[in-house]
Amino acid sequence: MRRAPPRRRPRPPRTPRTPRRRARTRPNRASGTSAVDQVQIVADLEDGSGFRRVYAVAPDLTDDDAIVDLVTRLHEAEPDALWWLYSNDEMADVLAESLPRTAEGDLEGYPAEWVEENTLAHLVLMTDGAVRYWWVLKGWDSQTELARLPYG
Repeated sequence: MRRAPPRRRPRPPRTPRTPRRRARTRPNRASGTSAVDQVQIVADLEDGSGFRRVYAVAPDLTDDDAIVDLVTRLHEAEPDALWWLYSNDEMADVLAESLPRTAEGDLEGYPAEWVEENTLAHLVLMTDGAVRYWWVLKGWDSQTELARLPYG
């Protein structure tokens, strides 16, 4: 006689996290500071799919090479995070406050125009068949690829 599988308790809903400690960051050998210390973290959240999303301001980036360099170092320091980088912190508080609601589909208060105008780049996990990689994309949409970083 087959036994029924044990019942699993339902998982509690995920709640947004406050900025995490930075114990896993590694110093940049050239400057003595970690890449994470070079940005202003606005929000550090875990979404309903278990992905960690970090939103940060990096105002001193002047060109695509500098963006790719910083994103690469951020990824090395925090390899499980999807990064979103912004050029200024003008609406950062509004963004941080609205992110938990946007995860639930409520876009009221989300500064969409500011996000479109001020997103420098974002890092997302992509798949191409069985191959996974990290994709550095310019701006807020997914139209301009700046670099691909290896997965794992």
